Amino acid sequence: MVTADLRSSQLRLVLAIGTDPVSGRSIQKTKSFSNIKTSSTDEAIFNIAQAFLSVQTSPLANISRNDVSHLHLS
Repeated sequence: MVTADLRSSQLRLVLAIGTDPVSGRSIQKTKSFSNIKTSSTDEAIFNIAQAFLSVQTSPLANISRNDVSHLHLS
């Protein structure tokens, strides 16, 4: 049987900073925050993201949580 141990979590905010004048595609900037407690709930991380967004000048494109787990046989 394989089990997973959650090792780390990261909060990523993707901000829309403009549009490429040649291609018309959206230009995005990512801000990453590491060392998020793995026991944090999704709602708590979302609330933290909202607090960070209150001091940003660019509009939000996406909020994501990235978790890293180690898999092993038990």
